[in-house]
Amino acid sequence: MKTNKLSELRFRLKERGLFGYIIPSNDPHFGEYIQDYYKCREWISGFTGSAGTVVVTQTQAALWTDSRYFIQAESQLVGSGIELKKIGVAGEPTIADWLKDQYILGYKIGVDSALFSVSDVESLKNQLSPFSLEMSDDLFVDVWQDRPSLKFCDLFGLDLSYCGVSTIDKLKLLSKNNNFTKKTALITTVCDDIAWLCNLRGSDIEYNPLPMCKAIVTSSKIHLFCNLSGLSQQLISELNENKIEIYNYVDFENKSKEICAGKDVLINPDRTAYSVYSIIEPIALSIKFDTQRGGIIGKQKAVKNEVELEGFRKACEIDGVAWVRFLKKIEENVESGVIMAEHELADEIQKIRAESEFYKGESFSPIVAFGASGAAPHYSLSKENPIILREGSLLLDTGGQYLYGTTDTTRTLFLGEPTEEFKADYTAVLKGMIALSCAVFKKGTRGASLDFLARGEVYKAGRSYLHGTGHGIGHFLCVHEGPQSIRMEENPVILEVGMVQSNEPAIYVPGKYGIRIENMIACVESFKSEQGEFLEFETLTLVPIDLKLADLSKLCKSEIKWLKAYHRRVYDRLSVHLDDSEKRWLLSKTSSLD
Repeated sequence: MKTNKLSELRFRLKERGLFGYIIPSNDPHFGEYIQDYYKCREWISGFTGSAGTVVVTQTQAALWTDSRYFIQAESQLVGSGIELKKIGVAGEPTIADWLKDQYILGYKIGVDSALFSVSDVESLKNQLSPFSLEMSDDLFVDVWQDRPSLKFCDLFGLDLSYCGVSTIDKLKLLSKNNNFTKKTALITTVCDDIAWLCNLRGSDIEYNPLPMCKAIVTSSKIHLFCNLSGLSQQLISELNENKIEIYNYVDFENKSKEICAGKDVLINPDRTAYSVYSIIEPIALSIKFDTQRGGIIGKQKAVKNEVELEGFRKACEIDGVAWVRFLKKIEENVESGVIMAEHELADEIQKIRAESEFYKGESFSPIVAFGASGAAPHYSLSKENPIILREGSLLLDTGGQYLYGTTDTTRTLFLGEPTEEFKADYTAVLKGMIALSCAVFKKGTRGASLDFLARGEVYKAGRSYLHGTGHGIGHFLCVHEGPQSIRMEENPVILEVGMVQSNEPAIYVPGKYGIRIENMIACVESFKSEQGEFLEFETLTLVPIDLKLADLSKLCKSEIKWLKAYHRRVYDRLSVHLDDSEKRWLLSKTSSLD
């Protein structure tokens, strides 16, 4: 029983003199996906959503999550002894308010210092006062008896033909741009930053081609902490040649003290665990905070070089072929009356992608959402309770990891005849996507300044969407990558030539359907004038857009022109990889405006 889990945890709290314990959803690397070993919040609550925090005290327990998961959480928390607290709902208490209602003089609240960043801890100390915040260890070592083990898989190097720049050259630029001295030591535990810097990839983390790793970067070398047994002798030699010294992942604490002693240590307070800070603070000459949005490595990583950009183009071509075969299969199944379920389509696109020798897995959990399910922007399909497709809308959001790059595409279909309401909404989303695709903007522009191009068309239809219009995308790394974004909220990071991001306006009608059309776009040079330099977007995605669902009379000449050119490029790039039947199908989907 879940309540027995609470009892066991409360016993451990008493042993340590703690009144309460805060359980987050992350691991010590603060990435989007985590190994099962770190899913303590899920284990104790039964709630499987990606975002949420559980707080357990000696007398009460509660889960905080956002509106994406209210219905799911209410169902999964039944019988757990944990009540739901809805973030963003009027009248609901914050974690701090809820705890303060239970305060008695001398009570302490514990956190696992490996799972809270330096910024988190400082913030919690202020929020929870007069509670004393206690830096604790991982209490689930004793509580979770059948806990999964941490897994460490083999690592592999990424050839220059894929990554374009050697580690030595990346390190030189990082050191030069950030004024590293011989006494500088940059500590990073952000796995994708380290993988990019060292031109390494792995498979320790689901959907992300990453090794679990930590690093200490100086002006002359990189000290890499990873699964040493997962490296071949040849790879070790190649890493050493690129000024990378390698240690076992578990040796970080002892070695970091040795390497950082007497150094000016630089850390990102938002992405560095407090446990790391507490190790380094006593022995460092000084500790400085890397306060750049996304960190100094993340900023350099976000600007793709020409080899990486060409890789994205190739990855989108490979992925486009898979999409054509996938969409054709769906259409044929509908015509033949084949019964399909959401999870079967998710499996099908993975199977088709896997036919490519460059495929390395999905870039995120596929979203296949039929009908009203599509109104949940982050819908999770279920194999245990399968949704069978009938007449209605179908939202498909899926992407692949390829040696050449990472992909992320969304297309919305309709099985049967769409309503006029649906077509009007689909047209608004399409117009918004095209508007952002065609943007020309001055160098130095931020994503928030462009967001309205896409969102404005949706507003004109009397609709809205709450998520961002665009997120950064990693190069054979994380599908969600910063520091840039295109969204309503202010982000000081400017869009630079070489940045790759999504373009995904949407409309969600609760109880009816969701519509999203998503392409990947790269920021490229446009032209120069006496007024300065101007940039634009290159659309990378090569997947046909279903125009039968749009009201073409609502599209202007420039929008029709863009669609014609886009579909012409899709056909020209993909047809050379298709058989005759697939070519005919693709031609029928890309020539409707001719």
